[in-house]
Amino acid sequence: WDPKGYGVEIAVAFDGQNHVVNGLYITSTVAKKGLFPAISAATIENLGVENAYVKGTGDWQDGILAGSTQGASGKSTINNCYTGISTYMENTGKGAAILGGGSPGANVSNCYSLSTLNVKAGGGAIVGDSWGSSSMTNCYSYGYNYARPMDSAWYDNPTNCYKFNAAPGKDAFAQAT
Repeated sequence: WDPKGYGVEIAVAFDGQNHVVNGLYITSTVAKKGLFPAISAATIENLGVENAYVKGTGDWQDGILAGSTQGASGKSTINNCYTGISTYMENTGKGAAILGGGSPGANVSNCYSLSTLNVKAGGGAIVGDSWGSSSMTNCYSYGYNYARPMDSAWYDNPTNCYKFNAAPGKDAFAQAT
């Protein structure tokens, strides 16, 4: 998959109708990568990603499902999506399984991740680097997560979200309330 990433915003209403994207492979130095690299005023719902590998470098917002929300009108919604057990993400910057990060107004709900995440600064299990009037509701993560407990420090208003971490030396359970 060739992520267009930085500077290319996609405004889309995408209903995956509970289909699964299988075998996504991204290794790139392009910023803001994912199945949907950079979204703005978008809705992505009812979609799974399995058997995926995403690797990035730098201080960028990368996600397995979506890289980043963009712009002042970036109030994007991701609902009822997941990343499966055979998905892996490695990033030296900001990143997460569902949404790497983005501008104000990102709403993530009813999502889960079973992925292995090896994300450094500003990473999270479900959402990475996001801020300002964003919300995360009814989400959970179970897997080997070498990331922050649930989401980055800038994320607002997590409700009913949980993470169980099987990674050695990491907190086993965290709840964002």
